[in-house]
Amino acid sequence: VSAQWMSGVGVPHNEFIHMGALTGFSGLLLYFAILYKVSRVLKNARKDPASSPFRKDCALYLGAVLLCFVVNGLFVDTGKFNYLSLLMYFLMGAFASLTNEKNSQSNGIAISIKS
Repeated sequence: VSAQWMSGVGVPHNEFIHMGALTGFSGLLLYFAILYKVSRVLKNARKDPASSPFRKDCALYLGAVLLCFVVNGLFVDTGKFNYLSLLMYFLMGAFASLTNEKNSQSNGIAISIKS
C-alpha cells in the first residue's frame, strides 16, 4: 500500500472501528466502559422507585439518545458530528449531576451555598 493511497483514505464508516484505530484496544475498552456505565446509570434511574417522574422521563429520553448514538455509530463516524457527541455527553453529565445531587441529599451531605 502506497503512502499516497493512505493519505487519501478517510476514516472508517464505523465509530467503534475509528475509536479502536485511534486509541487501540485499551482505549476502545474504556470507550465501551463509558457507554456501558452511562446506560447503567440511566437504567437504574428508571427502575428506582424513589425517582421522581421527571428523572424517570429524562432517563427514558436520554436512553433513546444514547441508543441513537450507538446505532448511528455503527454506520457513520460520529466524530464528524461534533455537536452530536457534545450535546449527548453534556446531557448525560447534567443527568448524572442530578443523580449525584439526589444521592448526596439523601445521605445528608448536601452543601448549600448562600449568597
